[in-house]
Amino acid sequence: MIKAVFFDIDGTLVPFGQEAVDLSVLEALDRVRAKGVKVFVSSGRPIYFIKNLRDYSFDGYVCCNGGVVFVDGQVVFSKPMDPDDVRSVVEVSEAGGVGCYAFAAESRMLNFRSELSDSLGECLHIGEPPVGDLFEFIRRPVYQFTVYATEQMEREMYAPAVKHSIFPRWHPRFMDVTPDDVSKADGIARVAGLFGWNMDELMAFGDGGNDIPMLQAVGTGVAMGNAEASVKEHAAYVTADVRDGGIVKALRHFGLV
Repeated sequence: MIKAVFFDIDGTLVPFGQEAVDLSVLEALDRVRAKGVKVFVSSGRPIYFIKNLRDYSFDGYVCCNGGVVFVDGQVVFSKPMDPDDVRSVVEVSEAGGVGCYAFAAESRMLNFRSELSDSLGECLHIGEPPVGDLFEFIRRPVYQFTVYATEQMEREMYAPAVKHSIFPRWHPRFMDVTPDDVSKADGIARVAGLFGWNMDELMAFGDGGNDIPMLQAVGTGVAMGNAEASVKEHAAYVTADVRDGGIVKALRHFGLV
């Protein structure tokens, strides 16, 4: 029996470029909860960037790719990045003229705006970022970066410079940088531990590379039809495209609605 379902946001609950989740999806989540099944978000976004879900109240949130976990409005886990890695990411970005977005617990900072950062900000509906000195900003704990770097730049510039971080991707035009000992799967496992659930009693939906760990870890991993082949191959089930009712169709397939 499924005890809880975890949903990625971008490309899963909400199509890229769409301002808010479809009401039909939220109605389906209400029906899932009516069966006694809890619903959670599992996203690369920090909690203050979750603005496209129409203020729907989930049972909890796995944020920053597992770096911060909320249950019933309370932080139950948080793991900031290694300080040396944080400084290395900023140094490499500044030296290479690469756009770099740093996320602390309650605030954010971008080193400089560009056409790319503006276009992605509009696509994700996250508003205009504050711009400033990242070296000053990182005096506080940083939980995640979003860096506007290609996979080649990741390999050649960033991978040699950091020792305790990984580069999960959920969009081809940028990468996240997070601690190497946290993932969406780890965040979900912490939630499961609080409730006494086994991982095989859980379901997760995703579409991006950063969703692969959770799709592998839960009993029922569902890939969206719009996911890349590398994501689908790790899922137990592939549903329709996010723009073709993929969430509702899969929940119906498994008898949750």
